[in-house]
Amino acid sequence: MYIKTINKEAYKKLILYASKCCTSFSLHRNTMIESMTTDEEYNLNKILSNPRFSKDYIINNYSEKLIDEICLEYINDEKMFINNKGLMNVLSHLKNRVANNEIKVKRYNKLNYLYKKTYLSDIIKLFVFRYKIKNFLSMYKGCLIEEEHIDSGICYQFRFQSSIVKFLTDSVDGVYDFIYPINLEDLCIYINDDIWFWSIAHEKISFINCRTEEEYEKLKSFGIEFEEDKFEKEKELI
Repeated sequence: MYIKTINKEAYKKLILYASKCCTSFSLHRNTMIESMTTDEEYNLNKILSNPRFSKDYIINNYSEKLIDEICLEYINDEKMFINNKGLMNVLSHLKNRVANNEIKVKRYNKLNYLYKKTYLSDIIKLFVFRYKIKNFLSMYKGCLIEEEHIDSGICYQFRFQSSIVKFLTDSVDGVYDFIYPINLEDLCIYINDDIWFWSIAHEKISFINCRTEEEYEKLKSFGIEFEEDKFEKEKELI
């Protein structure tokens, strides 16, 4: 049954309930977005060598505001961007449009900022993700059941143990917070080999395979609102 709304408290109650009646959960890692070019690695190291933007500062303060701070620091440093041919071609095209009076300088400056911010943001996001996921997998390796390599990346399956349940309830605010770059993605919960709950975080879609009307009512009592107005039993678990 598709979930319409699930707030922070309802999410925590769902996790605690699942840890008692389900056997495992999985999270996905999209390895296709994890590569950096030599220039990007160089630019990352340049940023990290700046006393304003130490590794710990970036990790502890990661936000859109921080990305803006970094962009403002480096937006006029052409060496940061000169080897990104795609970006430089776009900016050159925009400059020509300014020269031909097709767009105003103010518009160019805004687009120049946004394109450069996107480039720097991708570098910082990947740095934050690598750090957080490395620490997460190291801390909870005792809960890891399986690491399955699939076309889109890696699927990590974990058993419900008290330490990782505490992480799920205390360090994550909701179902849709399992998203790059702050976490592994797309929480999925199993009963043995069957999917009981699945989600697509970036699309804010989630589904629970309620087994009984009693379970449906219990989940509703947590504050979960379903798309369906009444219990509809699935023929079988997915």
